[in-house]
Amino acid sequence: MDDDLTHERGPARRQLRDLGRPLVVLVAPLLVRLANRDKRFVWTVAEVRGHARDWPPAGGDAEMANLFRFQAWFGLSMVPLAVYIVASLLRSDPTASNPGHEAVMTVAVTVGMFTLGMATVSGLKWALSQYFRPDLDRRLGPPRRRDPRPVRRRPGFLVRLCLPSNLDWVLALIFASCFAPALYPGAGT
Repeated sequence: MDDDLTHERGPARRQLRDLGRPLVVLVAPLLVRLANRDKRFVWTVAEVRGHARDWPPAGGDAEMANLFRFQAWFGLSMVPLAVYIVASLLRSDPTASNPGHEAVMTVAVTVGMFTLGMATVSGLKWALSQYFRPDLDRRLGPPRRRDPRPVRRRPGFLVRLCLPSNLDWVLALIFASCFAPALYPGAGT
């Protein structure tokens, strides 16, 4: 059985596999609360989790999958920032070496930059999915030809570029490796 398919309701649906999926599923109630501030359209937790889990059937769904991931990663990046600030304020003398505080600050900077990198990648994919929405609608939607035999279409480069993927963490790791060392304790001395 294919691991990317789910058979819960009706026909099998492809699944998105990336690091943002479990994060969005976990923080879906917070994202719903954030999204439902405007009462013109109301989201449910199941819809947000569906955008995190299922392969999008149209360009607008791809856009929302990326937007929810961006919001979740950006929100998560605030936690290491708070840890870094608290650890830096608890140091008795900023010029003195304190291995415990420096280790906490180093881990917080590295994790924080990784989560900011994931937010940046998700934000870029959100912008790309907005720009290429008509093309994504055409490529993700039902086939235009009426063929009696079902054909499984390959997604193509544009769809792979605009949808969340497991390659996102590689770009976030590069982002973190470029920007985190500048913020390590003692890096400016």
